Amino acid sequence: MKYKFNQKELNFSNDRKSFYLSVTILDENNNKDKELSDNVTILIDSEYLSYDYLERAVKQVDGITKESDGSTLHDVGEGVYWQVYPNETVIWSWIDEQDGVPFEKTWINNEVLLTIGKHFYEVKKTYVKDEGYLGVTDEIFEV
Repeated sequence: MKYKFNQKELNFSNDRKSFYLSVTILDENNNKDKELSDNVTILIDSEYLSYDYLERAVKQVDGITKESDGSTLHDVGEGVYWQVYPNETVIWSWIDEQDGVPFEKTWINNEVLLTIGKHFYEVKKTYVKDEGYLGVTDEIFEV
């Protein structure tokens, strides 16, 4: 699986700048997988989630009660449910589900999710006010 990081500059009327960091998951032809990219970004960018929490949840050692199928269901409070299975995680928008809007459940390998998540948090640490995330480049990474 291939991915890259993007940042979007947001300008406010008081000359203040802010930057939004996101991850783009790419298919074998380097086309964006929009649903998976959006779901992964919302999940790992949640203010309630740290890499340590993500890792414990994906490895299912976070104390969450397992469902009958061996999975654990999580809600980070950002409109996304994520259900962890031993090898894969499924992510979807509970807001769309609740509103009856069509949505797609997206699946990602657990090790890939952890690799992208760890890298995301490393890039997030490179933030410089008014300059953005210095760790964002045009490089495409492969897991």
